[in-house]
Amino acid sequence: METENKFGVPYSRRDNGEVKKFLRQLHIKPILVDSTNIKAESSQPKRKGQFASTRNSKQRKITENNTENIDFDIEERKIALKERELQICVQEAAARKALAEAEAMELINLEKKKSLGLL
Repeated sequence: METENKFGVPYSRRDNGEVKKFLRQLHIKPILVDSTNIKAESSQPKRKGQFASTRNSKQRKITENNTENIDFDIEERKIALKERELQICVQEAAARKALAEAEAMELINLEKKKSLGLL
């Protein structure tokens, strides 16, 4: 079975009709264009300001998006800092609680020693 035609266009994974249409389009000569219309169109002045305004609007959109992204990043960092502060407060509270429990245990041990007469 052939996988390519005589021009080297593969048949695989393509409909043969599509390939033939493509080949016909390659061999069709372009239609002649009326050159007077081209000259008339080219004689009209081009608007340079229009491109500048679209460029400026695109730049404005980009800067607005950047400022929004920067504001969003700042807010995220503030939230992350608050979360870290809360974690530190929780850890400090846990450390104070553990210290208080240790001191309470020592006091209980001292009272037991006194009651037993070891001190």
